[in-house]
Formats: sequence, structure tokens, C-alpha cells
Amino acid sequence: MASLFYKLFPTPALLHVPHVGLDISDDMIRVIQFDTVGAHTKIKFVGERPLPSGVIDAGYITNEQALTTEISSLLKDYNFTYAQVSLPEEKMYVFTLEVSGTTDEEIRNSIEFHLEENVPIPPSQAVFEYESIEWKDEVCTKVSVVVFPQKTVDTYLTAVERAGVKVIGFLSQPQAIVRSVVPSHSPHAVLVVHISETKTSVVVAVDHVIRFSSTIAIGGASITEAIKKNFSASDAKDSNIQILRQQSLMDAKKGKEVFGAAMNIFSAIKDEVQKVYSYWQTHSNDNAGISEIILSGQDVTLPGLDMYMSSVIKVPTRIADVWVNSGVGLPVHELEFIKALDYPAAIGLAFSSEKIS
Repeated sequence: MASLFYKLFPTPALLHVPHVGLDISDDMIRVIQFDTVGAHTKIKFVGERPLPSGVIDAGYITNEQALTTEISSLLKDYNFTYAQVSLPEEKMYVFTLEVSGTTDEEIRNSIEFHLEENVPIPPSQAVFEYESIEWKDEVCTKVSVVVFPQKTVDTYLTAVERAGVKVIGFLSQPQAIVRSVVPSHSPHAVLVVHISETKTSVVVAVDHVIRFSSTIAIGGASITEAIKKNFSASDAKDSNIQILRQQSLMDAKKGKEVFGAAMNIFSAIKDEVQKVYSYWQTHSNDNAGISEIILSGQDVTLPGLDMYMSSVIKVPTRIADVWVNSGVGLPVHELEFIKALDYPAAIGLAFSSEKIS
């Protein structure tokens, strides 16, 4: 297990190696690399490659060779060597644990002793890492622990490295997204909602540390289908969906129609957000109430979603700035604002932890 610790959370020295953020989802691989010259940061390159249906299902790699082939194609297009890679939220367990330790070894031993009480994975088959939450008199007293099945880590590692990419570390998708969208100066509890094509992730982070995470199998594809069903046959064609979305941004009446068409889907997402919010507000023991909700993913730009969340849950809600910790100035010409909302995990993976310290 120890040999994989630094694959999960690499050392700062490794993160100074020029590397890409490689975000692997069920439907898409996204890659981005930054280039820093003096005090200025810019995007060196950014790209994506759709994954054939069935290669990854709910975070589980069902066709390792196909994934390796698609990563190899990205490698040919952009010629990179090192990557920090995402791991799927569906395979992640996260919990908070009270410990007592002054050294890394003491803290790890305490976590391992309590591992079986908190996750349904035998310690011998688990890979974990922790982030400290609380210290008293130079003793660490509370940590947040992220756990993955070792088989999951091994499978992703093999698929990526067989493509010719050297993996310098892994982060869970929620951790990478939080690194990207939560401002580095924010010590508060934040609820992050990321809508991807196949799922919606709802994450609570306090001072950039993941404290709770949930996923539902409802995402952009469900929103698109809802819009198709509620408009005329001509509007329902795939080629017209993006036109409808663009019209909704510029025309208030069309915006209301599009939002109304997807209302059932947004309501289901709202229910999950409300459930996580209520759980945190009633179960958190450190008085860290949710200060705001941050939305990411292209679909969050549909008019009315941020106001809908805010009015129902009674918490300030805004669309994410995925560049807030990257050092990249706006406007970012290489990646337009709406499209960039699908890239927070890749962006968070692409820069070192020093960006948020």
C-alpha cells in the first residue's frame, strides 16, 4: 500500500515537473498544460478526446486497451510526458477521523487502524491519503481521509502508463475540481456542484479539504434529452440543441422555455444538493456552515439555474471561475468561458498544490 501513497498525493518536488492535468471521465478525456514564464502563466495547450461508449462505466474501466489507445492519440497530438491524473468519484470514499499524532507515520498508523470501520474495503486492498483539518499543541487531532480500492488505482495507472505517459500523481475528481474553483483565500465551507455529461457531483469542502461527496447519475445528457422532448421535432435535432442553448442565453423568453423544459432534471439535482446541504448543516461538528454554492459544467450556464438553487436552498449561488487559482489572466482565448466550465478537474490537476496554499 505504501508504494502507492505518493501516486495519490505526489510530493511537491514531483509537482514542479512540467506536467499536464489529465481528467478521465466516462465520456471524455481532457488535457491541459500551463506554461509559466516569470510571473505570468498561460495555457500551453488544451484538448479533449471523446471516449467510445462503454470504455468506462460509472468510473469502472471496462476496456483498458481502448482507454490506452485514446490516451495515446492525445499524446501524439500534444506531445507531453508527465501527467497528474483524476480518479473517479464513484470509487472514492471520504471520511473525517479524530486522530492523535505528531508525525506522518503516527497519523497513518492511526488511520489504518480505523480504516475498516469507515470503508467497506480491507486495509490490504485499499490506498488512502489524508489531509489535516485540526492541530492542537503541535498534535494533529483531526484529518480528512480519501480512500480508493487499490485495484482502481492500479487499473488507471496501467492504462495511462501503457500509453506512454508517466504518472506523477492522482487526485480524485472532486479534489481536483475544488482546487480549481474554490478561491485559495476562502477558509469557509463551500458546496461545489459539478454537472458533467453523465453525472452530477455534489461536494462539501472546508478550506480546500474535501469533507463530504455525493454523486447522482443525472447530468448533461439528461438535460439535453429533456430539452429535445419539450421542443418541436425540428428543434429536437441534435444540431439544433446548441442553437437553443445559445438562444436561451440571449433571449429571456427562450431562456425560460429551455429552463422549463429541463425543470424536472434541475429539480432532481436540486434535491441532491439540498440533501447534502441539510446533512452537512446538521452533522458538521466544527460549526462550518455552507457559505456559498459554486456551480460548474457547461449546463450550469442555462439561465435561471443559479437563481433557482439560491432561492430554494437559501445560500448564495454563483457560476464557477475555473481560472481563479491558476494564475491565468482573463480573457482566456484558448478556451472560451462556457467550454472551460467542463475543465475544472483538468485545470486543478495541471497546477501544483502551491497554487492554493
